[in-house]
Amino acid sequence: MNEGLSVIFEGAQGTYLDIDHGTYPFVTSSNSTAGNACTGSGIGPSDVDYIIGVAKAYVTRVGNGPVPTELGDPESEEFKKERQGDKFTEDEIKKMIASGDDYLLGKAIRLRGVEYGTTTVRPRRVGYPDFVMLLHSRDINSIQSWAITKMDVLGDIEFKVAIKYVNEDGILVPEYSEKKYGWETIGEEDKERMVRDGFDSMHEGMKEYLIDLANFTKTPVSFGSTSPERRHTITRNVLERTSQYL
Repeated sequence: MNEGLSVIFEGAQGTYLDIDHGTYPFVTSSNSTAGNACTGSGIGPSDVDYIIGVAKAYVTRVGNGPVPTELGDPESEEFKKERQGDKFTEDEIKKMIASGDDYLLGKAIRLRGVEYGTTTVRPRRVGYPDFVMLLHSRDINSIQSWAITKMDVLGDIEFKVAIKYVNEDGILVPEYSEKKYGWETIGEEDKERMVRDGFDSMHEGMKEYLIDLANFTKTPVSFGSTSPERRHTITRNVLERTSQYL
C-alpha cells in the first residue's frame, strides 16, 4: 500500500452474522462487517478508499435465526429431507415455481442457486429480497455501491420485495412492495450480450429491480452477475445508470 498498489480485502460470512451487529445470538464468533478489514489486517480506517456490499438477488441463511421474508417452513419435514444432489430437470423446477406454494418456490431457488451447505449439504433457507436489510447493511458498513449476484436464479419468477417492517401483535413482519418484479430466463446468449453491452442490454425487469434497489438504499449498483463465472460479471454502464436515480 505504501508503494501505491491496490489491495482488496474480502470478507467471509455477512453483516447479519456479525457478533456485535448481527441477529444475536444467531451469529458467528467474530466481526464480519466492513470495519473488520481494519482490525483484522492492521491497516487504519483512512486507508480504506471504497467499500462494495455484495448481496445475492434474494435472501439466504444457513441454520437458525430470523429470515423475515422466508419462503417455506424450515421446520417442515420436506425441508429437512432436502440435500444437495437431488436431481430435478428445469421443467420440474418451473412447475415448482408455477405451483404458488412458498416452499416449492424456495426449493426451486435453492436448486437453481445451489443453495446448500458447502460441507453439510444441508439446504439453505431462502427468502424474497429484503430492501430493509440492505439499507441497514449500508449504514453499518458504509457501503458505497452494491454488487448484486445470482440474478439468473430468479429467471421466470415473479417476486416482491420487503420495503418496511410493521408491528403485528408485538411481532415485526415484513410489508412488501405493491410492485412485482421479474424477468425471463437468462440464457447463455443473454449473459454474453449483457457483459458486452452492459446495463442497457439487461432485461427490463432486471433494470427496474436494480434501479429500485439503488433508489431505496440511496446507493448505486456497481455490477451484477448472472452465473458463478467471472466472465458473466456485468459492469458496463451499471454504476452510471443506477446512479442517475438516486
